[in-house]
Amino acid sequence: METELERTTLWRGPTPCDWLDVSAINANEMRSIEDWLQTVLGSLALPTAHRKQWMDTASVLDWHEHEADETESLQTRLDCAHVHAYRGLVAVIKNGGKPLLARVYSLVLGRQGRAWKVSLGLATECPPGIPEPMIANSDHVRAAAVFADLSLC
Repeated sequence: METELERTTLWRGPTPCDWLDVSAINANEMRSIEDWLQTVLGSLALPTAHRKQWMDTASVLDWHEHEADETESLQTRLDCAHVHAYRGLVAVIKNGGKPLLARVYSLVLGRQGRAWKVSLGLATECPPGIPEPMIANSDHVRAAAVFADLSLC
């Protein structure tokens, strides 16, 4: 999907729960970026229009933002003025079947007239309420492998 200011690229994995969705915006006015960031922040966990093609419904089961001290190293490494990091759990239903679970990780980053949204969905077997160390050893490790080499251009 592409507009005058925004470009979005989507990669799909083997299940409706596996995706990588990258959006970028170029704007001469910081106000345009701030407006875009606020719009993006309001809908991070929910499927965008182009993801709805392969999933009937999605329900957010858990969603939270990381604390600022958890994103400081990322902010420094990527040289960004704005960094918001989120993660959560989403139930996805395809063709009226059994709900599948997706662990969703989203980054919203901004610097010098540009902003990015990077959302990663990973199929998970970790149900709601499972202890955090089990999620860390399964889902967070896979997400870290994807985000480890992230660079902005």
